[in-house]
Amino acid sequence: MFKEKYQRLNNFIKPSEELVNKVKNFSNKEVVKKVKKQKNVILKPAIAIITIVIVFFSMPVLASKVPSIYNLMYLVSPTVAQYFMPVQRFCENQGIKMEVVSANIYDNEAKIYITMQDLTEDRIDRTTDLNDSYSINRDFKCSTCHCEFVGFDNKIKTATFLISIKDIENKKIDGKKITFIVNNFMSHKKEWENIKFPISFEDIDNNTETMQVRLSGFGSDEEKYMNLNPNEINNTVLVPKRDIDFGVTDMKITGIGYIDGKLHIQVSAKNNLKLDNHGEVYLKDNITGENKKSNYNLSFILWQNEDKLENETDNTKNANENRIDYTEYVFDIPKEELENYSIYGDFTASGLYVEGDWKVTFPLEKN
Repeated sequence: MFKEKYQRLNNFIKPSEELVNKVKNFSNKEVVKKVKKQKNVILKPAIAIITIVIVFFSMPVLASKVPSIYNLMYLVSPTVAQYFMPVQRFCENQGIKMEVVSANIYDNEAKIYITMQDLTEDRIDRTTDLNDSYSINRDFKCSTCHCEFVGFDNKIKTATFLISIKDIENKKIDGKKITFIVNNFMSHKKEWENIKFPISFEDIDNNTETMQVRLSGFGSDEEKYMNLNPNEINNTVLVPKRDIDFGVTDMKITGIGYIDGKLHIQVSAKNNLKLDNHGEVYLKDNITGENKKSNYNLSFILWQNEDKLENETDNTKNANENRIDYTEYVFDIPKEELENYSIYGDFTASGLYVEGDWKVTFPLEKN
């Protein structure tokens, strides 16, 4: 009764444009900054005041129209935020339409299909990647909660994604409301395969210069490395001294040398937040043609500042144009065996990066 009565009354309550703008500006400039810095102290006076204003002056209108208000509500209470978000199964931004096309609910699990269609240009293709920019907002805890690409229809320029959700407490989720948000995507990916590096082992530095860095990633297919504690990983890498082009967009060979008896081959990638350059360096046997993969690889980030490279892990610098991402491939191979190999690589990079604001809210219903 109260819910229905509130919704009827709410339909007649419209905040003035001046009020909406004031709350929006105040939230964007002051409150969100404070919330980010003080995540453990959510109900500060400023947040409480804004919350009261939203509750008494058309919460659904502000929640659906002002992203910062919705984000604040979700931070304070996911249940309240999702309750007041109006159902909107499709949205359009910059000529690209995102739509919920179907949902299958099985007790505590949900499978939802979302499509993205370019209505005006050719920005969506079979390589479209949401670039981990998406968020799946709900008011219950999940053991599984992710989105993956499943297909592309070239005739209607539509990519389809599958959202998988599973309640961690095995409770039924039928009737719950979900908000799916996408902030950017990449597409038109290019692939480079079996590229021979324009560098030989004769170019290896005899006096290898090294440095220690804060690693941003570590990878290996070998069990003895996969089970390493992060604190046990050797973070000694080559000092970038070279700048050799090998044909992949915004990537260079920046180092090759031996550290502690292991061969290190270092490559760099600029503008990686928008290109998502990734791949693999390997050695190819000159006689048999067989590939030898690296034992493991190390990733780290440096910033070019006043002709100096600085290693930091400050996330606020992610948009810095001077950011350079490095990957160092490490091979456990003696120097005397190098003459039998050449250096090759396979890489992928995106050709298009699109920012936007796509958001849909829908109930988990069997249909």
